[in-house]
Amino acid sequence: MGVIIQHIRSFYERKPAPEVTAVSAPVVDVALQSLRALLRRRPARPVSHLVVATTCPDRLTPSLGQELAAAFPELLGPCHVLDLVQGCTGGASALILGSQLAELHQSAVLVVAAEAAHQATSSASPLHDYFSRGSFACLVEGGPHPQRLLGSLSRQYADLRDVVTVNLGHVTPRVIQAQRQPACDPRRYLGLQMDKRMAMRLLRKAEAFYLDLVRTTGTPDYIILHQVNPGIIGHLKQVFARYPATFVDLAAEVGNCGVATVGVALDRIWPEARGKKVFVCSFGTGGMITGGVWQC
Repeated sequence: MGVIIQHIRSFYERKPAPEVTAVSAPVVDVALQSLRALLRRRPARPVSHLVVATTCPDRLTPSLGQELAAAFPELLGPCHVLDLVQGCTGGASALILGSQLAELHQSAVLVVAAEAAHQATSSASPLHDYFSRGSFACLVEGGPHPQRLLGSLSRQYADLRDVVTVNLGHVTPRVIQAQRQPACDPRRYLGLQMDKRMAMRLLRKAEAFYLDLVRTTGTPDYIILHQVNPGIIGHLKQVFARYPATFVDLAAEVGNCGVATVGVALDRIWPEARGKKVFVCSFGTGGMITGGVWQC
């Protein structure tokens, strides 16, 4: 038995217009851009699970997954909703978990990743310019397929745990109390922040991570990494040039749309990727690197 990824849809905006950034629920809005397009073709089988990933949800509860299930009550109301809020690694994690659930239950699983990353950072932050907003959605089905998840790996580097932080939750009152005028630029204090030095240390571990995983899966035909920014992806492209695989580089065009970047990239190469091995890897929040190799 195997698992097949099909009916992929994605959406991104490199520089959202002002009227877009003003919507009250930007993450739900961007998630629906892909999910509505995917569900124009109704799944032939009931959906057993909805696996959803984001970094900065519109609000903690109802969760993004619950909001999406409410938007399609007949189809998604009866299924199990699983929300992953683990930063950019959530994009790869959602695909891995969706594939595992579909194979285990021999069912259809919907995977959605969405991020309004551009709106999650302060306009005064240097991160703001290369963040975008985007989403992807796909249907993963278990059954007698030659396609499958060949293997996956996840590692946390504890000393890099704070590489990316979002100060929402029980720490919020302390952050507000420590600032004199947080209302002037709330995203500066409560939005997404990245430690560049930690980010570079984490990225240096990507090659060893890749080699450990492909020892068991075999060499992939395509390499999709989290599209952090053009400079970092350009460096990683040089690092991975020694391996016989096509390195997917969309950082300048798509921007960094958080959890959605790997899915947007997968959608872009999907016509050529069928029948090939694809390595999908995300890294970031929590000092995590998570990846999998699929026979597509």
